[in-house]
Amino acid sequence: MRIALLLLLAFATVAASPAPRPALKQCDARLQHADRDTAPARARKLSEMPPANQIKTVYREVDGCPKPLIVRRDIGAK
Repeated sequence: MRIALLLLLAFATVAASPAPRPALKQCDARLQHADRDTAPARARKLSEMPPANQIKTVYREVDGCPKPLIVRRDIGAK
C-alpha cells in the first residue's frame, strides 16, 4: 500500500512541474561588456567627437536581454 501511495505522489509531482522555458535569443554583447578593440582614451576636441546619445540608467529587459533607455539621439550633430 505504501508503494502505491509513493508511486501516486511521484507521478503527481512530475505532472505538476512547469514546462521548460524556451531558449532566449542571444543578447547584444556590447551592452554587457566594454569594447576592448577601441583606441586608448586621449584628450580630443568636441568637434572631433561623434554625436552622442543621452541614455538613462535604468534596468529594462526586452525578451530577457538588457536594453538601454535612450532619451535623445545625435546630441551635438550638425
